[in-house]
Amino acid sequence: LTKEDGLIDWSLPADHIQIAACLEALCVTLLPRDASQAESMLREALAIREANPPSDDNARAITLSMLGESLARQGKYEEAEPLLIAAHTGLKAHRGQDAKKDVLIRLAWLYRQWNRPDDAAKWEAQLEQTVPPIP
Repeated sequence: LTKEDGLIDWSLPADHIQIAACLEALCVTLLPRDASQAESMLREALAIREANPPSDDNARAITLSMLGESLARQGKYEEAEPLLIAAHTGLKAHRGQDAKKDVLIRLAWLYRQWNRPDDAAKWEAQLEQTVPPIP
């Protein structure tokens, strides 16, 4: 990102929490196309969130979840796993059903890609419990 892009208000300090939010928003569409670039941006967003306590724990957990996905998409399963578990733990205390569902999907996908079907099944079962049945 550069000042010329016009995507970020560069009058903000580089570690302003809104910079983290902008980076995360950009990564929503970047993740499926360029997981490596998304990883770099999400690491920066996470560093900003962690440097600015009291950071919103829910937002931090969502950033961890997205970073975990970026690593998993690159085959870095061992590095992705603890981030996704931490995201799940962080979101358990919050209400955001969509964010909880997203991290469960990411965990199940991680373990399917990692060829760990028993672990994937565990997260898929939790996912089924969070999705209300269709009447």
